[in-house]
Amino acid sequence: APISTISTFSVVLLVSPDSPLKSVKDLIAQAKANPNKLNIGTIIIGSTQYLSAELFKSMAGLDMVTVPFNNTGAVITALRGNSVQVAFEVLAPVIGQIKGGGVRALAVTPGSRFAGLPEIPTVAESGVPGYQVTTWNGIAAPAKTPRAIIERLNQEVNAALAAPDLKQRF
Repeated sequence: APISTISTFSVVLLVSPDSPLKSVKDLIAQAKANPNKLNIGTIIIGSTQYLSAELFKSMAGLDMVTVPFNNTGAVITALRGNSVQVAFEVLAPVIGQIKGGGVRALAVTPGSRFAGLPEIPTVAESGVPGYQVTTWNGIAAPAKTPRAIIERLNQEVNAALAAPDLKQRF
């Protein structure tokens, strides 16, 4: 039984800082000119990142290989070492690397730009109309939890999420 959504997260399309790919349109053109020659790094099969990459390939009509890794660190290492040419990752763990120049963001996946990086366009703005991915975390209880308990938990979670210090952290 769902209690509450805790937070939502953007996914970001990344390249290495020295990549010749400067935009999603560059990526699409390069991938179409060289089918199955570019690799996309993500974390494990079935993750939001993996599904984001698969949706991108499908909507853009691309033949690219999606390479799943066990964790974000391995994806970034592969990206910086050019084992993969692009990566899809949740924004939160890589925002410091984006701002520090360790990786370059080509686009974010939600329907609107991320306020913390307003110069980075969305995938939809960048040539894949209708593309939109957002992931989220939430809290749930066992299915037969009484409705009154679910409602009380929902109120308490929402009150905690409204607290200024927690809002700032999130």
